[in-house]
Amino acid sequence: PDIMKKLISDFESAKKEPEKLQLFLTKNLNCWLTSDSLTSYLDFNEWKKCEVDNVSFRGREVIVGVDMSKSTDLCGVSILAKDEYTGEILLKSKAFLPKDVVQQKEISDKLAYNAYIQHHPEWITATEGKYVNQVEVEEYIRNIESNYGCRIRAISFDSWGSLHLMSSLSRDYEVIDTKMSYKLFSPTLKRFREVVYDGLLKHEYNPILNFCAANAVTKTDLSENILLDKKKSVNRIDLLVASVIAYSEVVDDETNEQYGDYCVI
Repeated sequence: PDIMKKLISDFESAKKEPEKLQLFLTKNLNCWLTSDSLTSYLDFNEWKKCEVDNVSFRGREVIVGVDMSKSTDLCGVSILAKDEYTGEILLKSKAFLPKDVVQQKEISDKLAYNAYIQHHPEWITATEGKYVNQVEVEEYIRNIESNYGCRIRAISFDSWGSLHLMSSLSRDYEVIDTKMSYKLFSPTLKRFREVVYDGLLKHEYNPILNFCAANAVTKTDLSENILLDKKKSVNRIDLLVASVIAYSEVVDDETNEQYGDYCVI
């Protein structure tokens, strides 16, 4: 029957987006979900397929994404570039963690932070004290161009907890306050996920970034817009957030290229 064909078609479409799958199950199959049901943002197997040993930013223009949402916990800085020839998105992320909470976080997150700090400074830096030292974060950002042979086009950030840092960086770089609302940020989140599933993302291996990607869950409004839900994510997701914040500038570029000087209403 036609109705079955439509159901099958809708189901195949919904499988690609967890939020749509929830709506499909509820509206079409009368499978009601509990209010605390969690929707993973990414299929972790697809994420892992995009992992590479190393990415190079040499000679490229990059966007830096920053998430400093909680200075007493994990914070993230991501570097992202688009290869204009292949369409691939190149990504490298780094975590910052207060030294005083490293032991506690090793137990709660089940990650070997001490070993990472000692042997893999490209993955994480522990700053002195109980809070992430924003001076060290700023120093890392300012050294990106010389360390990786690239040029910073812009620094995107979630203004929560990072106004002082961004004010200092704005003296030498273009800084962009990314509004993380349903209407403005949902298209970026959905497009970033498509890039992952299409195999166009190439993210340099970092177990902390993988940890954040695995933790990410979404919340949805009535219009099927999505946001990352930090409150319901079991553990930190900051490196992934920083990555999507950086990617938001690529989405803006693609939108501008698509519509040019036309006014979209």
